Amino acid sequence: MSFETIVVDVLSSGVVQGAGPLYNIISAEVVTELDKAGQVTVTVPALSQRAIDLVAVETELNIRTEEGIVGRGLLQTWGVVTSSAQPVYTLTGPDLLGELMYLTTGYGAGYDNALTGTSIIGTTATTTSLLGGTGWTQGTVTIVADYERTTIDFEATTRLSALIQLCKQIGHHFRQGSTARTLDAGVFGTDSGIRILNPQDMNVSMSGSDVMGYISQIAMSTISADLENKMFPLGKDKFDLRDAAATITDIYVQTQFAPFGFATTSDDAVSGATIPVTATTAGGRSFRVGEEIWIGDADDWTADHEYGIIDSISAGVSITLKVDLQNAYAAGQDVLQRPQFYIKDDTSISAYGTRESCPQFPWIGKSDTAVDITIQEQAAATLYWATKARMTRYKDPYESYTITQILDLPTSLQVGDKVRVTYKGMGGPGGNVFLDINDDFYVMKITRRWDGSGMGGIRGICSLDVANVSRPTPDNLNLLVFNLDNNRWIGL
Repeated sequence: MSFETIVVDVLSSGVVQGAGPLYNIISAEVVTELDKAGQVTVTVPALSQRAIDLVAVETELNIRTEEGIVGRGLLQTWGVVTSSAQPVYTLTGPDLLGELMYLTTGYGAGYDNALTGTSIIGTTATTTSLLGGTGWTQGTVTIVADYERTTIDFEATTRLSALIQLCKQIGHHFRQGSTARTLDAGVFGTDSGIRILNPQDMNVSMSGSDVMGYISQIAMSTISADLENKMFPLGKDKFDLRDAAATITDIYVQTQFAPFGFATTSDDAVSGATIPVTATTAGGRSFRVGEEIWIGDADDWTADHEYGIIDSISAGVSITLKVDLQNAYAAGQDVLQRPQFYIKDDTSISAYGTRESCPQFPWIGKSDTAVDITIQEQAAATLYWATKARMTRYKDPYESYTITQILDLPTSLQVGDKVRVTYKGMGGPGGNVFLDINDDFYVMKITRRWDGSGMGGIRGICSLDVANVSRPTPDNLNLLVFNLDNNRWIGL
């Protein structure tokens, strides 16, 4: 990014206002974030008559350099600052994604096994979709085949919050597209071809390259507090994985931790309604009439398995269910009272120990009316894939780097892309740790800032937040997408 002239177009209803742009820009900043509304800020002299004439709240700002439009935003706050060397107007607001905070899904918007891209995300012309009637269309939307169809409910939330919820469920992301009011969605992670490196590592042939950025400062953080590698997911009304098809291979079963949980194995072959078990009580726990049991191989979901309700107990001999089992079982089957269903990542468990969680997906559940097992399986599959998506993002510690004062960062870089970071030098907490980095990272946040007088040409300075996994930064402050006021906010 060489020395540039920066100007700002002011638009109302998509039409540029005035005879030309604001050109005497003191500074401008454009912040874009993955899965969030970003922000734009522009500072101009308070005595600028063009600013006085053109600027009004709810207008649109297009920030331009010689490279084209580098930021678009909605002007929602402006005021005068008089404490500086010269009085200035500060103009600020969300990027265009902020428009999706002012339309809602209404009450009880639900999608049952609907096409994720065309029916749920949709376009402005798809009236029943999240983008319906918003003025937004799709840019590049690529949904992984396993998530092509989705079951999800939205209850009285904004369109932006609904997009966050949807992408979080299926392990995808969204961002502004390359043109105004277009939305990109997908898993992202495309290699941008951009390398961020130490200035001392560059050579003459690299100077001016459009695939290089040069590091001035870097800070590192590794957080494992939110790591999860064994998940017991629940949908609405305590819906769980029990009805998932046997073709899913990595679901496991264990008994409830609480006192009513009890586990043993069958002592002999099982058929009908009676299960021969010598151990009907142990360690202060016991089988109980009216409780649910599960029978099968707790470590092999593909094997026959089912559940039933205890009708009677013959102490030290057997339990009898209310109805016959559908399958016959050999001796040695797991018999679990109050079964609970989970998925896990053995590699993560081996490296970091077991880190259990019970993620809640209240928008996933079985049909309230249908009892067709295929519908139950579809809902369970949706819950499974939502949990798998979460596992992908949370099974490893969150390793992040904040790289500041980057020069010559190509404007083609987008949040969600990957960049190669190459750095040897001091950094880390307090700048007191030697870092040796040469790896690819997800771009989570981009801040581009221009300072100086636009009349004389200014040089843009950038900062990046990058991470090894594409999950929200584990910091409560970052759970807020955009703070409008004390009564209206959107969290992850």
